[in-house]
Amino acid sequence: MLVAKAVVRAYGIAWSPDNSRAPLVSYAPGQAAAVGWVLWEAGKITHESRYTRAAIDVARGMANGQEAGGKIPDTVRFGMNDDRGQDTPQFIPSRASTCAALGLLLTILHDSPQPDPRLRSCALLAARWLSRQQTEHGAWVVQDTTQAQESRVIRLDSPDWRNSTLAMLLASDVLKNQLYSNQAHNAAQMLLDLHLPQSQLVGAGGWTGAYGLDKTPRGDIPDAPLCLDTLATRYCMQTLLASAVCQGNIGALERVHLTCKTLRGIRDADGTFYRYVQLSGRPSEPMGLASPQDALLPGVMHTVEELDAVGLSAYSRSMDAHRGIDYDLARVLSGAGDDLFSSSAANLETMAASLRQAIVP
Repeated sequence: MLVAKAVVRAYGIAWSPDNSRAPLVSYAPGQAAAVGWVLWEAGKITHESRYTRAAIDVARGMANGQEAGGKIPDTVRFGMNDDRGQDTPQFIPSRASTCAALGLLLTILHDSPQPDPRLRSCALLAARWLSRQQTEHGAWVVQDTTQAQESRVIRLDSPDWRNSTLAMLLASDVLKNQLYSNQAHNAAQMLLDLHLPQSQLVGAGGWTGAYGLDKTPRGDIPDAPLCLDTLATRYCMQTLLASAVCQGNIGALERVHLTCKTLRGIRDADGTFYRYVQLSGRPSEPMGLASPQDALLPGVMHTVEELDAVGLSAYSRSMDAHRGIDYDLARVLSGAGDDLFSSSAANLETMAASLRQAIVP
C-alpha cells in the first residue's frame, strides 16, 4: 500500500496528503525517509526488488531536491517539471531532514555492492554540510529565539543533538571518514560537561532542556524550565549509549550509569516518569507547561541493564551480529523508530503500519 500511494515523478517518489499537481512533500523524520528505509529493509528480507527499487526512488527524490550546500530541505514541491523548493534562510538552519535523509541514503550505500553514484554524491554532500553545523567545541547549537539579536543556545529537549551525533557515527562507518567519528565523540564529550546545578543532588547525572554556550544551565527560557527534564535526559542517554556502543566510550557509559541511579529515585510508582522534575525532587508542571510521562525512558534504562549484564564489548558485538549497529542508527535517524538499541524494537510490519497512518492520504 505504501508504494501504491506514492506520488510518482521521473526523478523519484514521495508521499503527501496534498493532491495538487505539485504537492508539498515533507522530508522531516518519520516521513519520506522513514518510509524509504522501511521499504529498503523489507526488500532485503523478502527479496522483493520492487521494495528496494521504491526505496532508491525515495532517495533519488531527495537527491533531486538537495540544496547546493548539501542540506536536504524540510519541504519540497514535488512538481511535474522538476520543481524544487528551498527552505526559508535561517540564522541556524534545521538539521532534522538532513539527518533523516542520511539514515536512508547511508543504509542504501552500506548495503549496495555498486551504489548509485548520484546517491553517494548526495550523501557525501549532506554529511559534509551537517558536519559543518557543529561548533569547534562539539556543540550542535540552535537559534536562541528569546533574544532580539541573533544568538545561539544549546537545546537538549529535542532529538536534534542526538540525531546529529548519530548521523556522524553512521557517516563515519559508511563513508569511512574518521573526522565524522571525531565529531561524534566531541558531541558526546560535551554532554559530559553539561550538568544541573551541582548543589542539587536530585539532578545528578541528568540534564535540563537548555544551556548557554558556556555550558551553564539556562533558567530564562519559557519553554525550557530549569529542572530535571526527563525527555532531554533520555535523548542525552541515547547519545551517550551510541558513543559507548560504537566507540567504546567508557566515560559516556559511566555518566549513563549515574543518570540511571538518579532516575530510579524519582520515577513514579508504576515505573514511569514525569517530564519535568523540580530540583527538590518533586514532579511539577512549571510555568504552566504540560508534563506528560516519557514512555520510552524505562526502555532506555532496560537497555543499560542488558548491556551491564554482558559487558560493553560483548553487547556491541551481539548488537552488530543480531541486526547491525548501523541498522539501529539509521532507523532512529529516519524516524522509523525512536528506541535506540532496544531488544523490543518494533518489527518492520509494525513500523510500516504506523507510517501508513502518519503519511499516506
